[in-house]
Amino acid sequence: MKRTVILTFTMLLVAAFLSGCGVKQLKTSVTVEAGDELNLKATEILDIKESEASNVTFDVSDVDTNTVGTYEAVATYNKKEYK
Repeated sequence: MKRTVILTFTMLLVAAFLSGCGVKQLKTSVTVEAGDELNLKATEILDIKESEASNVTFDVSDVDTNTVGTYEAVATYNKKEYK
């Protein structure tokens, strides 16, 4: 049986903010196999151009991919944090 870690991006305000900017949120969660490395790509989470991806950072310091569970991450886009 595979063990899975689910990472959930809780961005309640991000949808309203980004829709005003014309940016659409593509994913609200990412599933990672337990023990695998977490590799987030801004262009897979937000509908942005590759050239804008450097403006998005993720704080995943609370995520433990070795332990099965659901974790919250913080996305920062254009100097604003979303939890």
